[in-house]
Amino acid sequence: LITEVSPGRKNTAILSRQDNNNCYTVKIDEQIFYTKASIYHNTKLEWQGNDCFILKSSDVGDIEFRKENGVWKASPESLIRKNEG
Repeated sequence: LITEVSPGRKNTAILSRQDNNNCYTVKIDEQIFYTKASIYHNTKLEWQGNDCFILKSSDVGDIEFRKENGVWKASPESLIRKNEG
């Protein structure tokens, strides 16, 4: 597990390597995103404030996570797997 806390310590993003076909899973505020970012490539998380961070992956590029109206969204959605678990 990789735990990253936002600059104002308001949010914590957790990157996991389990249960996602060798790709990273992001958990934040009880929301879970199954990304297409491979655990075998260089990956880092960069906060852009308390309500936005970017998962930078050398295989799929950047995935932006942003909190909107109390809900986290990921963009582009094409880099998030649907119906995984």
